[in-house]
Amino acid sequence: MAKIALAFVVFVLVVHGLIHLMGTAVYMRLAEVKGLTYKTTLLSGHWELGEGGMRVFGALWVLPSIGFVAAALALLTGRGWCGPSCCGPRSCRSR
Repeated sequence: MAKIALAFVVFVLVVHGLIHLMGTAVYMRLAEVKGLTYKTTLLSGHWELGEGGMRVFGALWVLPSIGFVAAALALLTGRGWCGPSCCGPRSCRSR
């Protein structure tokens, strides 16, 4: 049962990380994603970034993507830092 739960959590973290790449694709204007529209403002239109700012914002979406995938791999391999970062302090196996 514990292995199934571990596999499920790893799967969810990886998928969540990959979903962040959709934000990168849209805000850097690399692709169009239905339901995720390109805009040049944040905070419900209160902060205008312009096209250049949105490209930077899109590039920053890569960071959480890397973080979620790294946390999933660390959880899978039993690294000690992954518990507090993704699932709580007691969720990783200690080596």
